[in-house]
Amino acid sequence: MEHEAVIGGFKCLYWLVKNEVAHHTNYPQLLSLAQLLGCDYFEKLKVDQRNRIVDDMLEILAQIVGLPILQEIRSSQAISLKVDETTDVSVSRQLDLHVRHLDKEGCVFNHFLDLVTLEDGKADSVVAAIKSVLQKKELPVDGLYGLGTDGAAVMTGRLNGVAKQLTDSFPKLLSVACAAHRLALACKDASNADLKVKEVKDTR
Repeated sequence: MEHEAVIGGFKCLYWLVKNEVAHHTNYPQLLSLAQLLGCDYFEKLKVDQRNRIVDDMLEILAQIVGLPILQEIRSSQAISLKVDETTDVSVSRQLDLHVRHLDKEGCVFNHFLDLVTLEDGKADSVVAAIKSVLQKKELPVDGLYGLGTDGAAVMTGRLNGVAKQLTDSFPKLLSVACAAHRLALACKDASNADLKVKEVKDTR
């Protein structure tokens, strides 16, 4: 009975995250619904619903789902990274990492790799975070050929940018800046250069 309750709890949590439903706020309600639908083993065993426990369960699910993907990436002959810095609702800096790799048939796949909290937005911190993820995930750095960034100065700085530092560590690496981000920056600069357009923007 205890085993069924634990498995049921994991299945409910998996359904929430698979369907992109907020798990902290909806997990207890989903368990209550499961009881109403006849899953009485939840009544006989109190499943811990605290956020910390739910996060631990989610980490276990992530490891189970992610292991086969990591094994494929580790066996790939060529991989590349796509990184982007963002700020969450708590105004903490986050680094989003995705990986692109080739399978044995030469097909290209893209996967989410990790989301890392940064101490600051400096290039050294970003590089340290990237190297830490590569080491933690045991990815083959000798097959790291590409790096995609948003083109920001911290990423593409000629002397000490993220791309420069990573290229020094991984000589095969080729860095590419996102064309869409560059276009957005160019449009911003162009609109600021035209006084009439800038005036319209400032009044919005």
